[in-house]
Amino acid sequence: MTLRDVAGDVMRRQEPGQARHEIWAERAQLLRTDRLTGLRNRLGWDEALDEAMFAASRFGAPLIVARIDLDSSKNPTTSAAGTDVPRQQPVVSFASRARKVVRNGDLFARLDGDVLLVALSRCPAPMATMILERIRTSVDEQPCSVGWAVWDGEEAPTVLMERAEQALTLAQERGGDQIAHL
Repeated sequence: MTLRDVAGDVMRRQEPGQARHEIWAERAQLLRTDRLTGLRNRLGWDEALDEAMFAASRFGAPLIVARIDLDSSKNPTTSAAGTDVPRQQPVVSFASRARKVVRNGDLFARLDGDVLLVALSRCPAPMATMILERIRTSVDEQPCSVGWAVWDGEEAPTVLMERAEQALTLAQERGGDQIAHL
């Protein structure tokens, strides 16, 4: 479903103006939400990250972006009874628990598969390390690797995301289930 589909659906309805606006807002929000975890999806993340970067530059506050990847080599793929466990179950459980650790106002999203993203606004590096460590250990039975980078105030979102991904790769190369930053 795209925004064009949403617009066509809303316009076809014979709802009064306010009801039409509410339907539009609800459908637009669904486009920005990951159906599996209820977190922001890539579209929601991109929009919110742009806003967070604007606020960080306006107030001169630090902004940290982290990329989290569940260590799938340690993920169970079958239950004790031998039946297949849905591949999504670990990420749903992890997202549910980790969401409780993220501060109000911070961004939390699911990129795809077992990859999650966090943006910590107005967060100095030592505090970011503590928050990300709490996220990393929020589900004992689900190890994960975390890579993070501090926005330099000028780089494009794609460059910042790439640096967080490089830090994640570093954490994974060191054996996984740990945090690295650039």
